[in-house]
Amino acid sequence: MYQFVKTLDNDAKKAEQIRSLLGLNPVSIIETDGFIVARTPYNPELVQQCKALHGGYCKALKCWFFAMEQKDQVCAAVQRFFSGGAQSAAAPKAHGTAQPSQTVQTLKSAPGCPSPDLSLAQLMQVSRVMPQGAEFAFTESDGVVFCRVPLNSPFTQTARSCGGVWIKDLRAWALNAAARRIFAPIYNQLKRAAGYYQHT
Repeated sequence: MYQFVKTLDNDAKKAEQIRSLLGLNPVSIIETDGFIVARTPYNPELVQQCKALHGGYCKALKCWFFAMEQKDQVCAAVQRFFSGGAQSAAAPKAHGTAQPSQTVQTLKSAPGCPSPDLSLAQLMQVSRVMPQGAEFAFTESDGVVFCRVPLNSPFTQTARSCGGVWIKDLRAWALNAAARRIFAPIYNQLKRAAGYYQHT
């Protein structure tokens, strides 16, 4: 494993493949090349746990690599510190052929991120204020945040991990405002990448 991690510093193509599998979510766990790969924001206690699990840190990707048999312990450790913010990056399909990477698991929602309580009156009100043709839109009503983003974007994993509900008629996710710290940065990142610069 350590040899593989070391080679990534000099193998830009392979490093970019793994980076794309990790996706845009700041907290991601994937399985690739026979290893478990975890990326999270810096947390000194988690770093100690990663070392205890004999993880190898890759500076080029800013993530940890672990032996496959450490999967459960790695997922548990990440969930302890970043519950609700994690996604698992599914393996992409290329011309119908599965790549070697596979989904590990999607971590459960944080206790503070329940699905939103929605009412018909609320949905009708939001449908009047959400711009019809906009690819991105963001509005809040009675403790529920409505985010319009392309359904096939990386935001989908984040929304699901936050207990989000997809409203087909609005083409938007309904999310509990309590989870804003988790999903808002991903929404803003996607919006900027698409050429929009106004933050929520």
